[in-house]
Amino acid sequence: MFAAVSADEAFNLARMARMGPSLIDVVIADLDLTGEDDGIAAINKTRQLAGYNVPAVLLMDHASIEIGKLTLAAGVSPLRKPVDVDELNALIGEVLKRPKALAPSSTENLRCEAA
Repeated sequence: MFAAVSADEAFNLARMARMGPSLIDVVIADLDLTGEDDGIAAINKTRQLAGYNVPAVLLMDHASIEIGKLTLAAGVSPLRKPVDVDELNALIGEVLKRPKALAPSSTENLRCEAA
């Protein structure tokens, strides 16, 4: 497990650790990341890097119809903050049960434009 404050830092850590695709079990990202990417874009880049649809949870302060559509299209499970640890653990258990498919290229450009 590793933690990063930005998508770029997470990608660099993954490359430095020489992680293979099978070593990424789940991505937990905040919608509001520092840097150019938001959490949805970071999840999609991670999936492209891994080569398969890594299960993912998106943490967010607020919900909107736009964010709901983006998470649905990206196959990401949303979770509102503040996060309840038991709820997060249950959600991680659920997303880990989903089949891992090849990373979809159609969601690679999804980004949340809402602020």
